[in-house]
Amino acid sequence: MSSPGSLQRAPLEADLARLANIITGRDRIPGQSLSASHIIVEQLKPFSKWLYRHLQHNLQFQSQRLDAVDWFQKIVHYFSDYPDARICTFVQAEQANLPQGLGPAFMRQYALECLSFWLTIEKLQRVLDDVQETQYVIKNCLADLQPRTEMSIRTGDVSMKELVYNGRLVPHAGAYTDPLKRISAAALNVHRLMKFGRLKVKWTSDISQHMTIIEAERELSLFYLPCLLSVQDAFSSTKAIQAFRHYIPEQLTDEIRRSYWLLFGSSRRGRKSFKRALKADREVKPIDEDVLHNLCIHNNEFDTVWSRDKYIYLWPRILELKCHLDSSEPESWWGLMWHDKSQPYVFVPAIISGILFILAVVSTGATIAQTWKTFQVPATPVSTPGS
Repeated sequence: MSSPGSLQRAPLEADLARLANIITGRDRIPGQSLSASHIIVEQLKPFSKWLYRHLQHNLQFQSQRLDAVDWFQKIVHYFSDYPDARICTFVQAEQANLPQGLGPAFMRQYALECLSFWLTIEKLQRVLDDVQETQYVIKNCLADLQPRTEMSIRTGDVSMKELVYNGRLVPHAGAYTDPLKRISAAALNVHRLMKFGRLKVKWTSDISQHMTIIEAERELSLFYLPCLLSVQDAFSSTKAIQAFRHYIPEQLTDEIRRSYWLLFGSSRRGRKSFKRALKADREVKPIDEDVLHNLCIHNNEFDTVWSRDKYIYLWPRILELKCHLDSSEPESWWGLMWHDKSQPYVFVPAIISGILFILAVVSTGATIAQTWKTFQVPATPVSTPGS
């Protein structure tokens, strides 16, 4: 997906309110639409503006004969009502409503783009293309959806639920048997990952990439549109929210929401790291910062540990971050001293070793000085005439 450039016009308040109603499902309840000044519309503005920017850009890029918000609404409604419907079924049903010259391939691609924006799963846009970054999705689907073929899946003979779930586009809950059950937030947070793991934070609009590492770039991906998650509880009974949770489990979104506090807010250094991470990434707009700031700094969570019982979806990613941190080599002796200070069985011996090293250096220096003084030849007095 190419990045959205400048729009022909900025979104009107009515556009943002309409998108907020589609996202929350209030557009389908007679007399229950949210006004442009409603507090929920204000809370959703970071996501609504991001969504509008992408919808307009992609539609202008392909065709200027369709209304972006109209088609987004139609696609969200259809796949909210029929999460098990195959994409080709929707394309066939809407083919007659497309302007002449826009065929099934366009409609299939645009439906995937709208759904990727709604669910904030970026790879959905290219999942049916034969590109390396999404080949694993098709392979996973083929393993579970026999006797369908790769060609039939790439032409839309697959449902959104199958793409997301069978294609492993979101993490799955696991029944873990590893002995590690808890990790202290003091041992695993963004401050330590940046300082000792030498990672930089990359804010992403893709919810499926939250808390993943991009090794080649040494980046830690974190989802920067949590305002989408913060309003879901208030509208949990609507079809749109139920359908969203059909694709992306409620437990997963709850884990993502709670993860920000453990990553940033549980320590003073973590809060400083949050400010540095925001300044370093220009993708995050000031309007997004308010929601992130509340979750990361003012969430007032009292959790102090990552627990595999509470993070059943994110636990493999938590372990991966811990493994990355443990395998990172400190850049200096001082870094080694402080690398594992949250683990006394490592930190205390390091402190003792450091003290012994300093004493050894001082003792050696004193011995050398004393030896040098011992071997100094006394100065011979110089005699003068007449003395």
